[in-house]
Amino acid sequence: MAVKAGATIDLNALKIAGEPNKYVTMVNGEGIRVHEAGAVNTNFAQINSSGMQIYKGGTSDNNIVASFGDSVRIGKEAYGHVLIDSDGLYVKANDDGSTVSGSADVSYITSNGVHIGNDVTRIFSTHNPDAFSGEGANTSWFECHSSNGIDSVVYAQTGIHAIADTLNRESSVTVHASDDTGNTYTIITGDDLYIESNTSISGSLTLGSHDSPVGTVKRAEPSAAVSVPNNTWKALCSISLEAGTWIVVCTVRAPSNATGYRSANLGNSGQAAVNACVAAASGNVTQFDFTKIISPTETTSYYLNVWQNSGSALSYPTGSTNYITAIRIL
Repeated sequence: MAVKAGATIDLNALKIAGEPNKYVTMVNGEGIRVHEAGAVNTNFAQINSSGMQIYKGGTSDNNIVASFGDSVRIGKEAYGHVLIDSDGLYVKANDDGSTVSGSADVSYITSNGVHIGNDVTRIFSTHNPDAFSGEGANTSWFECHSSNGIDSVVYAQTGIHAIADTLNRESSVTVHASDDTGNTYTIITGDDLYIESNTSISGSLTLGSHDSPVGTVKRAEPSAAVSVPNNTWKALCSISLEAGTWIVVCTVRAPSNATGYRSANLGNSGQAAVNACVAAASGNVTQFDFTKIISPTETTSYYLNVWQNSGSALSYPTGSTNYITAIRIL
């Protein structure tokens, strides 16, 4: 068919060659529709200045099953569909009647990161405003979630105040095994490994510049000589230990007296319990050591208690003769 220049063609009933049941129809104000007989307003493909839309079941926008233009969408907007636009790629997985921006169950890839599923897995390179409190800007992190909240997080950050108000981090890797309250987590930084529990801190392990990092050594001794009565338990000195596991070495030196025995323990003040006992040396001081491993769950004071039965009071000296040494190992 030849068409003279400037002529107008009525497309309302134009058939497609080789397709006896296919038609091309111009719909005023809508565009050109390709459809089967009788389906010009039900099932059709439409081309206009916005691009191309494919309708199934009617002319409502809710019946667009695919659209191609400035953005590409496959699937009805109110149901599960795939959307590609200038911001990124979005996959909406449910039929909740909402758009991509209004649905909670959306996976996407954008310039800000990757989000998979309904708060299941996220990889971000910038601040995420709805993540747990304490995060700041210039943050990159990977999160794995469950329906109950954050199960684990690994992130790197610069110059922020992370998770617990008492833990300042310049850069760190965090494994978070609880909700967003920060009750249970592990932080690894350049000089720290910190493990916290929401039920007890007996498992805490801290390396670095905290109050009592692993490797901390503490020492205590009497400030003056202590007179220990005959057959009586008496505290020589005490030491305060934070929660953790400690190796404690106690050194005891009694003055020269050859009568009886010399005993000692580490416990409450004046506690009557024997951790070590030796016979008095003849013609010399009596000195002995004993070792204990203790694991306080909170800051606790421990006393070096001694006992003797020489028959009279003995003066236990101060200085590097009677003392407690504690080393934190966990």
